Amino acid sequence: MDNEGALIKDKNSKVSDYTKTSSKKWKKPLIIIGFIVLAVLVWASVSAFSTLGKIITKNVDGGSPFFIGEINPNELKGEGDSRINILLIGIAGANHPGGQLADSIEVVSINPKDKTAAMLSLPRDLRVPIPGHGQQKINAAHSLGVSRNKDGGPDLMKKTVSDILDLPIHYYIRIDFDGFVKFIDALGGISIDVTKAISDPYYPDEAMKGYSPFYIKTGVQQMNGATALKYARSRQTTSDFDRSRRQQEIMIAVKEKSLSAQTLFNPKKLSNLMNILGDHLRTDMQLNEMQRLFEIVKDLDTSEITAKVLDSSADGPLKAISQGGYYLVPRTGNFKEIQKMAHELFSDTYLAQEKAQIEILNATSQKGVAKEVSEMLKSYGYNIVKIGTNDTTLSQSKIIDYSNNQKSYTLQFLKNRFDASSEVQPKPDSSYPDMVLIIGNNYDK
Repeated sequence: MDNEGALIKDKNSKVSDYTKTSSKKWKKPLIIIGFIVLAVLVWASVSAFSTLGKIITKNVDGGSPFFIGEINPNELKGEGDSRINILLIGIAGANHPGGQLADSIEVVSINPKDKTAAMLSLPRDLRVPIPGHGQQKINAAHSLGVSRNKDGGPDLMKKTVSDILDLPIHYYIRIDFDGFVKFIDALGGISIDVTKAISDPYYPDEAMKGYSPFYIKTGVQQMNGATALKYARSRQTTSDFDRSRRQQEIMIAVKEKSLSAQTLFNPKKLSNLMNILGDHLRTDMQLNEMQRLFEIVKDLDTSEITAKVLDSSADGPLKAISQGGYYLVPRTGNFKEIQKMAHELFSDTYLAQEKAQIEILNATSQKGVAKEVSEMLKSYGYNIVKIGTNDTTLSQSKIIDYSNNQKSYTLQFLKNRFDASSEVQPKPDSSYPDMVLIIGNNYDK
C-alpha cells in the first residue's frame, strides 16, 4: 500500500509473471475492482443506507462533470474533466502512530468514453507545496487537513495532488489499515499463490517502536487480514516492483472472494462487511455516482489498465535529497515534467476526438515562448502544427478560431488555460489551421 520510491515507468506484466520492463498493462483493474465490490455491497446490504451515512462525505469540488451526462464545453474547467479521476488514500488510522499520515497515494483515472483506465502512484516522501502549509512531504497533507476539521484530510490531499499534477481530482476513497485487516478477516481470508518468499526481519510492530519479523514461503498460502497487510506492505528486503505485484495479487483475491456466491448470498456476511466499511472507509462519491461508476466499470477492457509510478532512478523525474530529512523532489526543480507525464497517461477524450490543428504565435516580449508552449501542449494531447512569432506584442493572449466553433472543447480548454479571448474568423483557405493561439504577456510560465 505504500509506493514511495518508485520511478515513472511502464511495466507490462501479469500477476504470475511480473518483470521490470519499460511498459506495464495491468491484467486486472485492481483498485477499480474495489469500486465494484463497494457498489455490490452497497446495493446488497439491508443496512446500506444507514452505513452510507457514515461512508459518504461532502464533495467540496462538485464531483466529475461527466456524471451529469453529455456536457457542453463551458461545463469543463480544463483538460482531464472528460475523465473520472479518483484519489485513493491509505492511512494507518487512529490506533497507530502517525495514523493520519497518508501511507499510500494513488490516482486512478477512468475514461468513460472508450472504457479504459490508468493509474499513477505518488511516493509519500515527495516534497510538494501544500496549500496553506508550505513545502512538506505529500503524506503530511492528509494529517494537516484533519487538524483543520475531521473530514478535511482528503480534501487537502485532493487539492495538493491536483495542483502538482495540473489535473482535476474529482473524488477520493480512503481506507485505514484496521479496515483492510477486518474486511479480509470478514471475508474468511484470501488465498494467494506466493511466487517469491519474503524474509523481512525489520517489519515494524504496531507501536512503531520495534520489529515484528515477517516471513512467508512460496506456494499457495491462506492469509488472514493481518498477514495480507504485511504481505502488501513489506518493503525492507524487497523492491517496490515486488510490492506492487503483491498488491495486485491481494486485490484480485479480494475481488474474487467478495463477488463469490458464498459472500453475495450470505446476508449476515454482507451486513458485517458493510459495518466494517462504515467504520473504516470514507468517500465523497455520492450513491448515484457509485451506481453510475459501476455501470461504466463493468464494461472496462480489463486487459488494458495502464499503471505508472514515480521514483528517483537515474532516468526518473525525481531525485533524493537530504535536507533535515529524506525527501524526493522533481529532478528539474519544478513539476512540469511530472505534469506532462500525468497528462500523457490521463489523456483527454475531447482533445483526442477533435484533433484540432493549432498554430502558436509568440506575442510576448520573451523569446522561446511559442516553442515552450508547443512542447507543453503536445504532451497534453494538443495537435500543434506550426509555431512562430507574432508581428506585434499583445498584453492579453488571444485565439483566432478558424473552425467556426466546430472544435469547441479545444477552444474552451485553451481559453481557460491561457486566460485568452477568442474570435471566430472565416478560414482564408484550406492551408490554415483550425485555430491560432497568440500568446500575450499575461502568459504565466
